[in-house]
Amino acid sequence: MPTLPTEHQTEANRQLQLVVEYLESLAHQGSVNLFSARDAAAAAQLLERPDLVRRVEATVAGLTTKDLYRNAITNVDPSTITPRAIDLPTFAEADRSHPLCTPAELLTKLRKIEQPSLQLCLRDDISGATAAATCDRELEDIGSTLAAMGRFEDAAAFIAAQAVEDFRRDAVHSVILLEKCRRQLPGIVEILKQSQSGNHGSLSVSLALIGRLPWICYPLADW
Repeated sequence: MPTLPTEHQTEANRQLQLVVEYLESLAHQGSVNLFSARDAAAAAQLLERPDLVRRVEATVAGLTTKDLYRNAITNVDPSTITPRAIDLPTFAEADRSHPLCTPAELLTKLRKIEQPSLQLCLRDDISGATAAATCDRELEDIGSTLAAMGRFEDAAAFIAAQAVEDFRRDAVHSVILLEKCRRQLPGIVEILKQSQSGNHGSLSVSLALIGRLPWICYPLADW
């Protein structure tokens, strides 16, 4: 892991600690999000925190792959699933899922995506990008791409002007925060110290603080 400012390293660990504590509280209630547990274990590997990996392991102890689909909306027939113990990611797997990626490298990745609205945004044609957007998800992607370009005020103003659901506005503001973390902007740690959520947002913040991509298609919507 590259050398980070001490305060960013410390805050990344604090955010991940909140996530693990949150998972533990859910486990005590008999409810564990296994996908979140796997992501938390991946972050713990990348932060070189074997103690937190072990704590995540304890939250999924006794659960199997069949539990992944409990209460989930899916086309998979539960009777066809062979129960296996939940495998948490190794460091190598975590590194592949959440690679190190500079802002410049991220824009290079985005330029390879064949989505007209996205490409117009990257060429600074926001009006054209908006007109080319075929759904609300693409409008969200435009806002998130502006954030990835470092145009935080433009990203916030753009999504505020769109007739989209609140969760899409929240998603763009989340990417704005994550890009400020990835760029280690002054004052970002003080802002984060006000957060005590411990949910998946904290996990994304923890990864962003160490320069990792928080999810596989970041910064674009994954739904």
